[in-house]
Amino acid sequence: PGWSQHMANSAAGEERILTVCLLGGTGSGKSSTGNSLFKENVFRVSAGIASQTSTPCVKLLPWRNDGPLFRCVDLPGLGDSFGRDQEHLDHMAEVLKEEVKYVHAFLLVLQPSRFDNYLQSMLKKFRDVFGEEFLRNVMVVFTHWDFKRAARKRRERYREETEEHRASEINAALRSLLGHDFDCRCVFIDNRLTALSDEELEDEFEEQLPQVMQAVEEQLHNVRMFLLSREPFICCGIDAVLAEKEDIKNKFNTMLPTLDTLDAAKLGRQLVSADNDFIRGWLKLRRPPGPPQRLWAVLRRQHLELFVDETQTERAGPKEVALLQSLCGKDGWFMLSGQCFLIYKPR
Repeated sequence: PGWSQHMANSAAGEERILTVCLLGGTGSGKSSTGNSLFKENVFRVSAGIASQTSTPCVKLLPWRNDGPLFRCVDLPGLGDSFGRDQEHLDHMAEVLKEEVKYVHAFLLVLQPSRFDNYLQSMLKKFRDVFGEEFLRNVMVVFTHWDFKRAARKRRERYREETEEHRASEINAALRSLLGHDFDCRCVFIDNRLTALSDEELEDEFEEQLPQVMQAVEEQLHNVRMFLLSREPFICCGIDAVLAEKEDIKNKFNTMLPTLDTLDAAKLGRQLVSADNDFIRGWLKLRRPPGPPQRLWAVLRRQHLELFVDETQTERAGPKEVALLQSLCGKDGWFMLSGQCFLIYKPR
């Protein structure tokens, strides 16, 4: 059956089937991870740098080949050899909205120490379209993880390579990029246990094979437990999120000419938010002799970055303002260069 028929059959049932969505760059082991979840080679795997996933691919099969049915959606890999990333990003969002409709777990598939710009662009796109809440359904999957005895001892010797360090490192990077204030769960797997034949596994792991298989099964069990613990994220709420952002922008533009301090109750939400080590919010920047500008600001460690809007994709105003060189008065912050800005806040 085709893609649309798979989606229609899955979404039509009264009880939502457990659904995994695979996210990752080309060559990260994304499709191989899908095969590990099914314990069967059902997704095509790239042997080179070209993406084998140019359109979303969905499979509906038993978990690990003998468990309950679940749905696995393999989205196109980013950073492919044909430069199709923006096209893929737009198509991903549309497919999730129109076809997939809900996802219990987004599996962010990474190789250790590889968190490239393509993947970061995808995550920012999803955050801007779905909001930060989708991140509560994200689990990070590190692939190409070596469970042999020598590798485990090496990680213990060099602590920066341990599971705990990798989890802490990627969560710090995700929080810095996306601005949320919680950690995503992480698992570590070796997809060779599904990809290789029995004879090849014996040759590769020798007497350590039972211990390696047990370690990988435990990690895959953690994926299943995460799936079962999540409420489905409803992807069809995209229009509502975008409409809310547009409504807020319109209200702000209406109030801007007459108000220095905005009433959050009138606007419908707070204008200044604080999470982790970020403070973000709208401000009005005056740069004589020009008129005031309405800008979205991100404050971190006494450095202020200015953007056109909440998506933080287009910079505006000074590239970066170091508040250590600024003075604060009752009318706002004044840069020594003669610029000043007012931070809008609830009354």
